[in-house]
Parts: sequence; structure tokens; C-alpha cells
Amino acid sequence: MKNICVPVDFTHTAMNALKYAIQMFKGDKITVLNVSLSSLNSTAREYSLLGRLTTTEDDLQEELRKVILIELGLKELPENLSIIIEKGEAVTEIKNFVKNNNIDLVVMGTRDKYDILDKLIGTTSLAMVKTLDCPVYLIPRYATFKKFKKVIVAIDDHSIDNKIGYRIKQWNESYKAFVKFLHIQNDNKSFNKEMNSIVSELFLDKEPEFGFEIEHVKSKEIGSAILSSAYNFGADLIISSPYKQNFISALLFKSVTKELIQKVSIPILFVHENDIIL
Repeated sequence: MKNICVPVDFTHTAMNALKYAIQMFKGDKITVLNVSLSSLNSTAREYSLLGRLTTTEDDLQEELRKVILIELGLKELPENLSIIIEKGEAVTEIKNFVKNNNIDLVVMGTRDKYDILDKLIGTTSLAMVKTLDCPVYLIPRYATFKKFKKVIVAIDDHSIDNKIGYRIKQWNESYKAFVKFLHIQNDNKSFNKEMNSIVSELFLDKEPEFGFEIEHVKSKEIGSAILSSAYNFGADLIISSPYKQNFISALLFKSVTKELIQKVSIPILFVHENDIIL
């Protein structure tokens, strides 16, 4: 059984990510985590289902429970779902919760609109992707869960060290989706070594039970090239392996990961070097 964390606020985007997680990970343990600096954040006030200002953790938990039921169209919460309320700074509290509760993966919503400040310094999603020690699924506002049939795996020069071919093969045993390994390169270096490594890993032990192809594209705009290829391919999911950074670096420096988060309209799974892909 997987141990899954879904950080939520009271937004439609967060609730859609929770709905996605419930449909995708049936039978697994799902913890809904709400973190705020005070007992009641501004988005919670918009609902006010209790008819009064929420001042205690129990009140906020009940408020969130009712919002989840309404947003997901449920009469009762699923038995595998629990709600935890934490106070503090979002990134710090989510990281601590994931570390202290042996979380296997995180599912988060990603906004479809960003203000100027978000675009300049980043988002909570970016900080999570760059700093957590587990896979992170980012779910766009209007994404709906369906069994993966076509998957884009963005690869780079570090894919040999990450053994991405073998790890994708294990992950895809249950989905059997067609996989396109996509390599975007902005120089003229040879890609033969990486390509041969991926093929060898896919055929290690036994032949893969799914179709695949490897595409090599030259482009200076790596993020845009990944997104364009995913949309043209009709991908249900993008899998990317970002470099791990500390919190400050994740916020301040431009990256392909940041561009994907801000522009993607299909789910994306970020995995790190030592993550088990779930």
C-alpha cells in the first residue's frame, strides 16, 4: 500500500488534484494536508460552511471535510482518506510532514494562472518538486484521471546515471502505456551513449510489455520543446527528472522545471535520482 500526501488549500485547483489522487490510487492511504499561517486562511473564508469564523483546528478540519464532500460530489469521505491540519509556512511544513510520515509520493494541484511575482521567483509547487525526496505528481486545474496510454519521458545527459529506462519499465508494468523517451538538446553532442543505455535497460531480464520510441530533438527552448512534443503526441502524462536544489535555488533560478510547471496543461510526474517511480 502506498502512502500518499495531497497538500490542499480551499481552491478548486487543489480539490481537483485530490479528486485525481483518489481515482488514481484506490486502496492506498491518502492524507489530505492543509497548512496555513493562521487558523483560517482567506480562501477558507469564502466557503464559511459552518456559519461562523473558523478558529480551532477541529473547526478547520470539519470545514475542509465539508468542502471536499461538496467539491468531489461525495456523501462520505473514502475510508482510505484522512485529514491533517498544520500551522506554519507551507513549504517547510509539507517537507517536514513528508519526511516524518514516510510518504511515498505527493500529489499537488498546479494553478493555471500566475501573477508577476510567481513568474519571477517561483511557486510552492516548484519548491516541492526541487526539494522533496519523493516523486511529485502535479495536476493542472482541469485534468481528469484516466489510465495512461501515452507517456512522454523527458531525458537528458544524466539519464544513464538515473537508470531511467529500467525504472520506467518497472513503473509501466501496470499501465502498459506507449512511452516516448524524448531528448531535447541545445548543442551538437552525440546522444548514442544515452540511447543505447535506455534500450539495454528496457530489455534487461525480459522484453518490455509495452511499445516505445526514442526521439532526439535539437532546440534551445527545452521546456517549450517538451510541451510541444507532448501535445502533438497526445500524451496523458509527462515524466521529468529535475535536478535537486535547495529551497533558495529552487525559487531564484530559472529552470526547465519552472517553465513546465507554469505552462503545462496535462499531468506531470517529477522524479528524482533515487526515487522509486510510483
